[in-house]
Amino acid sequence: MDTKHEQIVAYMIREVEEGHIRPGHKLPSIRAVAHMFSCSPNTVVHAYQTLEREDVIYAVSKSGYYLVEGKVRSHTRTESGPIDFASTTPRGDFLPFQQIEHCLRQAISLYKEELFGYTDPQGIANLRNELRKHFHAQQIFAQPGQIVVVTGAQQAFSILTRMPFPGEGQAVLVEQPTYFGFLAAADVAGCPVIGIQRDDQGIDLGELEAHFGSGQIKFFFTVPRFLNPLGTSYSLEQKKRIVELASKYGVYIVEDDYLADLEEDAKADPLYALDDGKQVIYIKSFFQDNSSGDSNGCRHPPRTTCRPVHKLQERCGHSVADPLPRRAGAIHEEWDV
Repeated sequence: MDTKHEQIVAYMIREVEEGHIRPGHKLPSIRAVAHMFSCSPNTVVHAYQTLEREDVIYAVSKSGYYLVEGKVRSHTRTESGPIDFASTTPRGDFLPFQQIEHCLRQAISLYKEELFGYTDPQGIANLRNELRKHFHAQQIFAQPGQIVVVTGAQQAFSILTRMPFPGEGQAVLVEQPTYFGFLAAADVAGCPVIGIQRDDQGIDLGELEAHFGSGQIKFFFTVPRFLNPLGTSYSLEQKKRIVELASKYGVYIVEDDYLADLEEDAKADPLYALDDGKQVIYIKSFFQDNSSGDSNGCRHPPRTTCRPVHKLQERCGHSVADPLPRRAGAIHEEWDV
């Protein structure tokens, strides 16, 4: 026998399919449905939330639940054909368009006119708080005040290559090979770049120490996990030594951990987790939406660099109205990713 929750969901779907509830029309009240099925209001709320997650209905604050225009039920995505990993852009049929639409609708309902106003250049507070919870599960213990939300890692690279760092170093040390997008950002910023060879065994730590001790380096840009095109990661011992050297010589590390979600080893912590947030700036990308070319990322600057990061971000005009961080906030709150 179906549970009350399942009965309510099936009943509402049937009402929609038979045309008794039309798009834009309000669903029966929670109290009325609870009386109809002889159940508690909480059971009805749970059933409505299930329909909301499936993008069948949407909630309007202090009003009720309404049927989504033009939709009856969400469709399950099916896999067909090979997946091309040569591009960072997801295949069109793999993008969660209905969930994104659902989150946008929620954002409009919750924020209304605030949605298109100026926002905190550091990122909306509730989003940063959700990110704090998310990162804690990955051994990244940053507080909301240390998190900066950007519209993609490339924006973070642009800001970091332009801003001054403590010390006299002006050049950026990069692995060879490295991410071409970072090199492009450094070139536009007029930031000198010095290379250090990396192979499937890692880098020469003696050479790294020589660079750090030269006084020329303001930060070391690294992709410790699954560096493209090598596909290799640093060992735990190598990570610890890199962090030790950075601390010894006062050199900052910019850690691009964009493939962290593909890691299968639960003990493979990022450099940031080994550093306690003193020398490592952690950059993480979350998703890319090829329908608009937008992506969301965030970075965790150490406390000593927080103020210049925020100031440069604000001066560069990154506090303009942007519904995308709010959309990301809805995603984090709804699916707790």
